[in-house]
Amino acid sequence: MSKAIRIVLIVLVALLVLAIVGVFVANSRYEFLFDAPRVSHETLITPGTSMRLAVQPPLAKPLLLKMLGDQAPPGWIIDRVMPYEAAVIAAPDVHAKHFEVTLFLNARRASPYIMEMTKTLRIREKAPFLDWDGDGFTRVQPGVLAIKGTTAIDDGTAAAVTDHWGVVTIPTRPALEGSHLAELSVDNRDGSLFAMLMLFANKGLIELPLRSEDLRDTLAPIATMHLAGDLAGDDDMTILLTVDCQPTAEEGEITAVSFALGGIIGELTKVAQTKGATLSGSKKLNGATISGVYTLGGVSKLFGI
Repeated sequence: MSKAIRIVLIVLVALLVLAIVGVFVANSRYEFLFDAPRVSHETLITPGTSMRLAVQPPLAKPLLLKMLGDQAPPGWIIDRVMPYEAAVIAAPDVHAKHFEVTLFLNARRASPYIMEMTKTLRIREKAPFLDWDGDGFTRVQPGVLAIKGTTAIDDGTAAAVTDHWGVVTIPTRPALEGSHLAELSVDNRDGSLFAMLMLFANKGLIELPLRSEDLRDTLAPIATMHLAGDLAGDDDMTILLTVDCQPTAEEGEITAVSFALGGIIGELTKVAQTKGATLSGSKKLNGATISGVYTLGGVSKLFGI
């Protein structure tokens, strides 16, 4: 082998090593080369967590492809970049007069880039009623991003909850099934749902449909609520609703809860229609449990597509 060829080979090997090193250095900064670990939002759950919404983005792939149309990238690219999970975790503590919300994202790849992009969401500006711990998500561990917001619960709300529910210790919170595109769990055994609605109403974020006393009496029989949504085709969603009332709830109270749910669903149906979507289905009573099956048609219409 001539000296010139050896020099060329040495240069090529050096360039290859530099390229490999460069890729790994870039990956250490942007985490684009390898999949991050799959981490559940439950790692951030606290004993006071009574409400959570978890979304599994990979299950939304058919809807995403429909929404992107001809501009959609190849499916394998979507599979590589779609986050594993996103979640909203809420923990109202009326005794400490403290309300905490955590936004969670388990990114599959490029979490440092996503972290920077979340600053453009202007979370502080869009949700000023909470005191956020940053301008965007922060890195908890590889692939895991989160941001936390807190606010004080006013004395009136705290008193209204403790006067009716007292001091309640919940040993275990309802578990999520973890297999749905979207899943919502609400534990109202300690008055958390009423506390959140009252807090938001007192901050002027929502308008209560009832007097606070009537709202409390309507919500008090509810123990837990579970909502699960899954795509049926590429633009429809099947929604399963389960509401379990307190064992001590009387028949008339359970009927009142069912009636109130019917009114809420009726209003949501009107909202869906204004967007060009549809919401249909029915619910039934079985003892202390109210269950319903609904179909949301034209999901993409809700996003203006």
